[in-house]
Amino acid sequence: MSWFSTISDEFLKLLEDKLPEALLIAAYYCVALKRAENMWWVSGKPENLLRTVMGELPAEWERWTKWPVDQVLSTGYLTGFSPGGGGFRFGKVMV
Repeated sequence: MSWFSTISDEFLKLLEDKLPEALLIAAYYCVALKRAENMWWVSGKPENLLRTVMGELPAEWERWTKWPVDQVLSTGYLTGFSPGGGGFRFGKVMV
């Protein structure tokens, strides 16, 4: 679960630049984090990180983010992408 502490500076730069492909990798990492939530210090982190990532990805990436979203945010309240992008809509709350 220490992946973020071992990734290269180059990859961190790609995340800072909000390169969609790098953000997508981070989205998939959230699934691994979700499956480790039995460790108290991981609790809530997968959802928080995934919501942050989804808020940065354009709507056209929905095809590639469906699985991590289903795995991490499967609350039944997900209604999909908002028109015009900007992230996912949870009921009336945009994330």
